[in-house]
Amino acid sequence: MTNNKKLLFLFIIIIISFILVFFFPSIGSKIRTQFYYSKDFAYKPIKSLIHNTQYYYDILRINNNYANEVKILEKEISNLKSINSMLLISLSKFNELNYTLFETSEDIPKSVGVNIVGNKNHLISDLFIIDKGYSSGISTGNYIISDNKIIGRIKNVNSSSSEAVGVLNVDYGDEVLINKKSYIVSGNNTELIFIRQKDSTEELNLIVGDIAKIKIGNHYIKIGNVDVWDNNFVIKTKLITSYSTARVIISD
Repeated sequence: MTNNKKLLFLFIIIIISFILVFFFPSIGSKIRTQFYYSKDFAYKPIKSLIHNTQYYYDILRINNNYANEVKILEKEISNLKSINSMLLISLSKFNELNYTLFETSEDIPKSVGVNIVGNKNHLISDLFIIDKGYSSGISTGNYIISDNKIIGRIKNVNSSSSEAVGVLNVDYGDEVLINKKSYIVSGNNTELIFIRQKDSTEELNLIVGDIAKIKIGNHYIKIGNVDVWDNNFVIKTKLITSYSTARVIISD
């Protein structure tokens, strides 16, 4: 019985709504307007949520695209740095060879080209072996040069190989000329060579950048430039990592 009353009540409401809409258009229009307004009001936050979701999705997508482009650019930069390093090494070798063969051919004593045996990528503070000995005219005490600069001296000689000591090695010691004055220098296994004046207790009167040379026969070969380290005058020389142009001075 209760269910029948509910159905009857619902039927009456439908009939009344139909009569109001059909016979009173203005009321029907207001009802429709109110319905669409309510629908729009309810849909507005959903629409805003959809819009914001799409907006942030687009931002994330663009960000991912940029991140991928950055990775590609970083890889290209790394490749360019590698190519640049190779070009710098090649240019350095070319400049050294060009300088040795064409610009200094009249300024250096008689010499013989040598190769480093084994690993070539070491500093001149090391002891190293060259592939020529006394059969090529090399003897103990001969200087080794590269790019017209002294990088070491022969320590022991065999028939077809020799042992050399780099100018930065603690076993290296020599007399150099700076501004026509004699100084004693010695290596210390670092990037610098320490200086002390020969046969004098006078204070060193040197300027950073002064050139230090060693006299070999009638020639003067550069070993490095004066610098200051820990309040001491030192010679800063070039660290050789390529011995492709190394030569041993065998006579004057």
